[in-house]
Amino acid sequence: MKMIICGHGRYASGIKSALNLICGLNERISVIDFVDSDDGTKLYEDLKRSVGDDQVLIVTDIVGGTPFKKSAMLAMDNENIDVLAGANLAMILEMSFKIAHSPTFSELLEGVLEGASEQIVLLSKCYT
Repeated sequence: MKMIICGHGRYASGIKSALNLICGLNERISVIDFVDSDDGTKLYEDLKRSVGDDQVLIVTDIVGGTPFKKSAMLAMDNENIDVLAGANLAMILEMSFKIAHSPTFSELLEGVLEGASEQIVLLSKCYT
């Protein structure tokens, strides 16, 4: 299984840079940035080329954006692809540790989605 991170601007390469800093290089994770010079055509082709025959989780920044839509188009035609939208660094970090040992999407995502809300904290609410 592998993961492709995709999002608007340099979201994907920024997340990958942070992952590399925190836990080192992970060969199972690749990135595709969606830049303003692309109307979505290049993004779709890059995603298609990156998927290959592996099971792939494509992680995008927001639901409904072009990276999500193009990823969803691929997933609808390929049962080896799933798409997760709205991911943050904490979620992706947790998945990066689990990806080598998770044969299915459900095993990879187990606990990640529930734990995501625990990673969102407003400091002023922690001390009231």
